[in-house]
Amino acid sequence: MKTASLPDDEKQRLDALYDYDILDTEAEKVFDDLTQLASEICGTPIALISLIDPNRQWFKSAVGLDASETSRDIAFCSHAILQRQVFEIPDATQDDRFFDNPLVTGDPNIRFYAGAQLVTPDGYALGTLCAISDQPKTLTEQQRNALEILSREVVSQLELRKKVRQLEEASQHKTDFLSNMSHEVRNPINGILGTLLLLQDTPLSPGQANLVNLSIKSSESLLAIVNNVLDLSKIEAGMIELESTEFDLLSLLGDIAASHAVRADEKSLELICPDCYLEPSWVTGDPLRIRQILNNLVGNAIKFTDQGQIHVSVFPETQSNNQVSMRFEVRDSGIGLTEEQIDKLFNRYAQAECSTSRKHGGTGLGLVISKQLVEAMGGEIGVESMPGEGTTFWFTLPMQYCSVQRSASALPAGALKVLVLHGSSCYRPLLSEALTAWRIDNVVFERPEDAILELHKAAQTKQPYDLVLVDESLELSEPLHFTEQVTQDSLLGDLKCILLSHPLRLKEQTFYNQYAGIVHHPIVLPELYRCLVRLSGVETSEEKTQTRGEGLAKIIDARVLVVDDNETNQIVAKGLLEKYVHHVEVASHGREALVKLHHRSFDLILMDCQMPVMDGLEATRQIRQIQEAPDKSSVPIVALSANAMKGEAERCRAAGMDDYLTKPLSPKAIEECLLRWLSSEEKGVVQTTLGTPSIATQAFDSIALNSRLIGDHDLVEITLTMTIDELP
Repeated sequence: MKTASLPDDEKQRLDALYDYDILDTEAEKVFDDLTQLASEICGTPIALISLIDPNRQWFKSAVGLDASETSRDIAFCSHAILQRQVFEIPDATQDDRFFDNPLVTGDPNIRFYAGAQLVTPDGYALGTLCAISDQPKTLTEQQRNALEILSREVVSQLELRKKVRQLEEASQHKTDFLSNMSHEVRNPINGILGTLLLLQDTPLSPGQANLVNLSIKSSESLLAIVNNVLDLSKIEAGMIELESTEFDLLSLLGDIAASHAVRADEKSLELICPDCYLEPSWVTGDPLRIRQILNNLVGNAIKFTDQGQIHVSVFPETQSNNQVSMRFEVRDSGIGLTEEQIDKLFNRYAQAECSTSRKHGGTGLGLVISKQLVEAMGGEIGVESMPGEGTTFWFTLPMQYCSVQRSASALPAGALKVLVLHGSSCYRPLLSEALTAWRIDNVVFERPEDAILELHKAAQTKQPYDLVLVDESLELSEPLHFTEQVTQDSLLGDLKCILLSHPLRLKEQTFYNQYAGIVHHPIVLPELYRCLVRLSGVETSEEKTQTRGEGLAKIIDARVLVVDDNETNQIVAKGLLEKYVHHVEVASHGREALVKLHHRSFDLILMDCQMPVMDGLEATRQIRQIQEAPDKSSVPIVALSANAMKGEAERCRAAGMDDYLTKPLSPKAIEECLLRWLSSEEKGVVQTTLGTPSIATQAFDSIALNSRLIGDHDLVEITLTMTIDELP
């Protein structure tokens, strides 16, 4: 028996073989089918896909042979990889190289062998696709050609398999990268948002309160953008997770308006969101994705509009019982688009013109994400535009009205009488529609002199108005401000005025002192409603419910450990927790937390997931192992994660954590967590009620505003300074 020599490129050949990661893998149908086809074409009982490694030939697929490998020394394929053409042995007993080969003298009694090389695109022979018989035989030219074609297909499948594996690895690397980026990006946002929330609870002037509130909204919008970018990979892979929950469209539109208020006001644009009252407004759908789409469309409208107005409309297009096709429109008076530009809009990274990104900024991904989200929710998206005449982006979504609609107003009919003085032809009908829906008697005027006459008439007939909504633009257009005229009029002296202000047009404190309340443009209807109710003096059932829920439990004896490697996050979390908990300690990594637990017990641990020295998952596992001892009680561990990627919460729970909070932390989330894991019966609690701001500032949720914590000036100064220092 003659042993085959090694190929000249043996090292490179083996590297190429290992690169396919194919050795010792499970059988795969595509390879078995090719082997079966080779057996049938060549008319042999045995066919193999044989791969040659340093010591053996291993069979990726075998037909007619019950074996998975043989020694390389006796392998016919070791000879076959030395030549490019089909290696054919008509009768092995008559060949000096093989007549005494164990595979010839014993099972499987090889007589005929024909092997076509498996040659990689780089020219390395990995092995063969071979046909074997226990009878002497010769292939026809057609059979040899077919065997070579099949061998090339085997290599094609190996290449495809390698590319799939590489894509999976790349996808995993991308997931790991996004996971790390999620943590690194969200941590600074957590610091900024946390310190702003603490600052919001300090004594502020109306102008300062508004700027802080708008900064909070901008931070929340930035956080949403980060989450959206991290979601892009899931959208592209068709793995986007959609939510179905009940929510109020009017409140969502108010959030959109508040988020974009500063940018619109900076360009002196009038943002009306919504531009018509919507009733019913409670629907079932995915508020996060709808918010994401609208934020993108409104942001684009502001970006590409230099003067005029931006309207956001939402209305039912078709309806059948509770099923409704809801149409959303964002209309601007901007630069407009040509047909050619419209055709490019929904292409990734594409913008209307190359100069667009230089002038207006942006990546060109926003509309692509919006389109994919709309289609994932079963809707359609489109655009209507003419150059120089503005643009309307629209999308429709199938939604469902909630079976039980919450009342638009908790006020008794006729309990409040309001006069509106506004210079905008868009806002006047909107405000009238909203007030009417809230069962508030109202009348709307454009000119201050007409409003004064109406107020006098009502007062003289003993049917006075309770409140006046005053547009700031009209207020400042007269030498003697409208509100000054009202307050100096003995007949109208007790009338309360609410200023409809603009976020960046700040005045002296004395200017604001004359108003009972301030609501900022763009007008957020739910916020306006809450301001009206608060100033009306009428206690609603809704307010009673909120009052009962405003008591915040301050846990006297509980001890909480915060484990986080970011010093800003430590201070923010400690500052929030100390509003309720007397004893709060911090640790910078898991090992330090274990040391602290060795010396004292804690009632609750808030554990960051990604930390140096020892991460939160490993620390939790070790804590749980320690607590398996009979004399050790189990402390609740709540994950603190800036990682927004799918599966993070599941990994935390698998490690032994009990709960999961996503950064940035909110006071409401902290409060709910404490109430959930620290029993008031065990710890003893004292009820404290926190005050609400005296001014009606913009907010996403008034309940969240009511639950803001009383600020600490020193803490705010320290955390703000540290956050700024840590920014890249």
